[in-house]
Amino acid sequence: MNRGSARGGLPRSSRRRHYTPAIKLYLCRKLELRRLKLLRQVEGVALALHAFHGPREALVVMLLNNVQKLLRAAGASMWTIKQGGPHLVGAGNWPDIAAFADPEGTLAFADKNYIILTTPLTYPGFGENTILASAHFAGREKMHTKQLIMNSLARHAAVALQRLELEGFYKKHTASLELMRHVAARFAANLSLQDLFTSIYTEVQKVMVADVFFVALYDKTAQEVNLACIFEDGEQVPPVRFPLNDGPTSQVIKINTPLFINLVNTDIPGALHFGNVQRNASSIMMAPIALQDQVLGVLSVQSYDHNSYTEDDLLLLSAIANQAAIAVHNTLLYENALMLATTDSLTGLMNKRAFLATLDAKVAQATADEGIFSLIMIDSDSLKIINDTYGHCAGDEHLCNLADILRAAVREEDLVCRYGGDEFMVLLSDTDAAMATTIAKRIVERVRLSVHMVAGKAIHVTASAGVAEFPLHAVDRAHLLVAVDKATREAKELGKNRVSTRENR
Repeated sequence: MNRGSARGGLPRSSRRRHYTPAIKLYLCRKLELRRLKLLRQVEGVALALHAFHGPREALVVMLLNNVQKLLRAAGASMWTIKQGGPHLVGAGNWPDIAAFADPEGTLAFADKNYIILTTPLTYPGFGENTILASAHFAGREKMHTKQLIMNSLARHAAVALQRLELEGFYKKHTASLELMRHVAARFAANLSLQDLFTSIYTEVQKVMVADVFFVALYDKTAQEVNLACIFEDGEQVPPVRFPLNDGPTSQVIKINTPLFINLVNTDIPGALHFGNVQRNASSIMMAPIALQDQVLGVLSVQSYDHNSYTEDDLLLLSAIANQAAIAVHNTLLYENALMLATTDSLTGLMNKRAFLATLDAKVAQATADEGIFSLIMIDSDSLKIINDTYGHCAGDEHLCNLADILRAAVREEDLVCRYGGDEFMVLLSDTDAAMATTIAKRIVERVRLSVHMVAGKAIHVTASAGVAEFPLHAVDRAHLLVAVDKATREAKELGKNRVSTRENR
């Protein structure tokens, strides 16, 4: 008899809890706060690893202590696979992965009492195959999140260990060490990608020739290379994007290996020329920006003269690229998360939350400068009937078409957002109500003339719009939004497919 039946009720798997929306929201927020706290703890450990200066054995002890504490593990240890068996690295000798079969990889091994999590720690100084392991009491607790955290800490530790090794190797090269310290400080400053790349260029040119410098980012999905930051002769050059090809940058990405050429007599096949095409680089160094096998991009310095670089220069550039990898990875994740947080997933427009924050700033600026601006609210007249007749997929396509029309109808400096289900908002800088009304009428007319093909049938759609000007119709955000909303409802009440302006405050 199962446990649920013994109680005279349904089995545990059959009983469902029913929560009110408020409780669901509370639980979701509680879970998000817990995740945020854990993320901050992981970031704190990662920063501590990267900021550590001392023997690598002490760093290993720090890593194992933090793994055990952060993951609430029963034990943590590090092993290297040599001569067919595991050998202990540093302090911490339990869990003993020699007691488990096939210890390599990121699999979990369970015995009677514990679950053993393992992950590779890629650091040649300990051997080709180094394993970070932790033991956890077997129970109902899910191991997936702990495994991801271990993977992340192992990557951070590997980079930190490589940094320690490089610092020891270059201890007699004061300029190089100074460069590494400056770069590490820059990486820890949470800079934007462009600021990060510019800071790398500033530091690199202090210790080696950098007639040409660039940072390339690899878009694996699009199979494209984006030269996101380029400097030539000290001047920044506009970014360049090109498909992955057989050129040197693409080759470094494909094979994840540095490139070192000290004498270029002919054009390199597949090489892209930009900037001053009258001058060709004669010495080239490229280092992959990579986390293990994931290549994020390429860091390159080039000189117009022959034999400008040494093997030590290549090692230093590779070290910078290795340190840059985590900073680039984290910044890309942050910018992607920021984009997701501020962008409507369906239309790609700014979402309501981001728009309101921007509107607050705009009101403050216009108040201080005694400036003006206008809002246009556009409300689809056709979305409900499209959804009811053709389905919500057709309705989504209709909203995307409206978004495209709005983008094309305004200036680059104007803001367009998806404000609600079938509502859009346009913020027109330095524009009065009369000009905004003209623009709104143009938008409404373009919507009316547009044709949507759904299931092989042409559908004609319309939209209504309202206009309000700051500070003519309202002197704060709340009243301005009320004003433009009332104007839009008035356009609806007057028969739709038209524009109405809120004439009174």
